[in-house]
Amino acid sequence: MPPAAKKAKNPFYALVLLVGVSFLLTACAYTVLAFLDVQGHRETTEKSGLLRFLNEHGVTVFGVELGVLCAAMVAAFATEDYWQRRSELRYGTVKSPKRRPSDEAETETESSSPRGGHGG
Repeated sequence: MPPAAKKAKNPFYALVLLVGVSFLLTACAYTVLAFLDVQGHRETTEKSGLLRFLNEHGVTVFGVELGVLCAAMVAAFATEDYWQRRSELRYGTVKSPKRRPSDEAETETESSSPRGGHGG
């Protein structure tokens, strides 16, 4: 049985994961902040360092996280072919390019023509 093919590792996916989890945690903390504010627990939000920070800079934090998340996603998608080719070259799993039926028809036509395939 042939060894399992190694999957290409795109480092931008790790960045997407880290920033995504950070965005999720920020969103949860911001939701708690909004809930406490609506319930009238202003003193609780002022005591907590994280909630106080989010109260002052929450929109900026969201904007930065969203910008980095979008940039990391675009980078991950844009470099997917690069990392895949790199992995194939490293582990010797390069596949022959897929041929279209139209390519085969052109090859047959060229070899059956008077000039094609006979060097003349």
